[in-house]
Amino acid sequence: MERIIVFPQYTRQGVGTQLLHEAIADQKQKGTKTLIVNAGKDEAHARRFYEKNGFTQIKEALIDAPWGKKLALVTCQLDINR
Repeated sequence: MERIIVFPQYTRQGVGTQLLHEAIADQKQKGTKTLIVNAGKDEAHARRFYEKNGFTQIKEALIDAPWGKKLALVTCQLDINR
């Protein structure tokens, strides 16, 4: 899964959680067993969102971003067969 982005006027209303649950249900129906997401290491709100929804952190990495800088990423995983 690439990203879930919610416009500021709709944050803290459960929109992101609904979108995530729909994505999980869709992938479960397709037979997907595991979802992987990345968030910026400094994006504490994104990491909390995924952790609150059952994802666990599996690694951290420093990657070369397309705009020429290093980007610290956290990778999280969810087993959707639970």
